[in-house]
Amino acid sequence: MFHICLTCLSFLMLLLNLLYSAGQLVCIYLSIYLSIYLSIYLSIYLFLFVYYLSQFVSFFDCYFFLSFSLFIYTSIYLPTYLPTYLSIYLSIYLSIYLSIYLSYKHMHTINILFFFFSSPPFSSFSFSSFFSSSSSSSSSSSSSSPLAVNFILYI
Repeated sequence: MFHICLTCLSFLMLLLNLLYSAGQLVCIYLSIYLSIYLSIYLSIYLFLFVYYLSQFVSFFDCYFFLSFSLFIYTSIYLPTYLPTYLSIYLSIYLSIYLSIYLSYKHMHTINILFFFFSSPPFSSFSFSSFFSSSSSSSSSSSSSSPLAVNFILYI
């Protein structure tokens, strides 16, 4: 009788452990899904807000600088919490990507890219010559410009 109770108890503990790990997995997927969903809506609403403000001031630079600062913050300070890190990384990456896409395709502006690539890691490049050469040629692989600028301009 004691052996049967011990077997049932171990089976119950195994079942609870499986349910707990499945619950954690579902929570991870739900957090990633919700972060993607919220980042799409957040980027659309922020784009509309920035579009409204850009009629008065040039606000694209401040908005993109804020998004990039949040991205750097999560990259540095959240490497140990993997599910939170992944969900925040995905949401910020998608919001930055969608804001660039919406701004570049529909607003036809280059201010965001210029502000981002004139920050200290990219300030050694001469962007005035790059933008003049990229407007005249449509190839996305020139040797004097960085790959990320070509990739964003290609999209």
